[in-house]
Amino acid sequence: MSVILVEQYLDFAKNASDAFCILERGYVVQEGPIGNLSDELIERYLTV
Repeated sequence: MSVILVEQYLDFAKNASDAFCILERGYVVQEGPIGNLSDELIERYLTV
């Protein structure tokens, strides 16, 4: 079963997920197992 989760609380999303996919302007820029969601990726794509 796949579920698309759009969530503003990263800790919750990481605990509820097995994998991640980051979209930028409609294109997949990063994806993989949730353990590979590094601080660098979070800073680059997920911080405002």
